[in-house]
Amino acid sequence: MDENGIPNAQDIAVVGNATTGIIGAFQRLLPGISMKSLQKAESKTTDLILEDIKKIDATDLSAQTKSILKNDIIKRHRRVSNLAGVLSHAESEVKTNVNITDVDDNWLEEFQDHAEKICDEDTQIIWGKLLAGEMNSPGSYSKQLMSILSTMSKADAETFVKLSSFCILALDTPSSMKGQGVILLHPDKGKGNTYNHEAFNYDMVSCLSSFGLLNLSGGMLFKVEPDQTRSFVVGDEILTIKNKESKTNDLWFTPAFTHAGAELISLCEPEKQPTLKNIFLEKITEDGFECTGILTE
Repeated sequence: MDENGIPNAQDIAVVGNATTGIIGAFQRLLPGISMKSLQKAESKTTDLILEDIKKIDATDLSAQTKSILKNDIIKRHRRVSNLAGVLSHAESEVKTNVNITDVDDNWLEEFQDHAEKICDEDTQIIWGKLLAGEMNSPGSYSKQLMSILSTMSKADAETFVKLSSFCILALDTPSSMKGQGVILLHPDKGKGNTYNHEAFNYDMVSCLSSFGLLNLSGGMLFKVEPDQTRSFVVGDEILTIKNKESKTNDLWFTPAFTHAGAELISLCEPEKQPTLKNIFLEKITEDGFECTGILTE
């Protein structure tokens, strides 16, 4: 920029180069799709806008007007750069020879609108995984999930990722429940509204529910007959538990992921929780079960 803070030819060239780069990234990632999305990206900084700014730079417009134009071009450049960052993370996740023709154009346009606003790199990684996942398997991720992600703060996202690290997998389940992760959220005794050794509090869980990621009244119920066993994948181990009661006993896990929550968890890469096994054993003991076997995967 010049000494008055007004965009000069060099600034315009930077924006032009960014636009060229983003179109190239789209063409590499999205071969064969309608040009509608590409044209929308390009229209953010068209040659016409750049030419107008060159003319404005040479006018006698007020400093306030030039400042508005300066802020506009910076904002446009940042949006293009943000989208380029998301695409760079998606590119390495996309499978070779993917069939992109089944990805909905409206989905791609909405994705672009959201991704242009993402400046944090950790969040860009999530959005990159989202795009790659949809390209690899069209229809896997809803526009509802994009809407939810766009309103979440980084702290909210970190809470969800942390919660996903407290998920276990039930084995020997009915076909309707196959592959469903079970949330292990166990109240801390005498600690108020906290869970999992104070890893979460009620407000954190309620917040995720307000986004539409958790159903606080839902869950997964296992009815276990006397002496009957159930097996769960807990971290790197398979734990087998048995009903110690002389009657049918209920093993209830709550809350449950909503559809959007189940979509989002597939994008997470949670860290291992060293307390997961102990919390699981605490819960089953309180519910009238005992652990009868541990198998390391």
